[in-house]
Amino acid sequence: MENLPVNDVAVVSIKCHQTCVYVGDLAEIDVTIKNEGNFVDNVSITLYADKDAHILLDEFVIGTVTVFGLQPGTEKSVTFSWNTTGVPS
Repeated sequence: MENLPVNDVAVVSIKCHQTCVYVGDLAEIDVTIKNEGNFVDNVSITLYADKDAHILLDEFVIGTVTVFGLQPGTEKSVTFSWNTTGVPS
């Protein structure tokens, strides 16, 4: 029986470099993913922020990064730089 390709990419961690971010600051956010599948995969990572935790569907995109050629069993970290100027406080 032939092994079928398994697509399974997990977010391992999300960490902000700063402990406190104010409107107008540049926030650096690391996202680490792991290919838990059984083939080389290309993965797009989109990071969102929520304007108000009490309102549904008000999220906006901070950024998108594509990771190419992620080998099975390996992890990759990418850093998003978010300029918070104009973000509601």
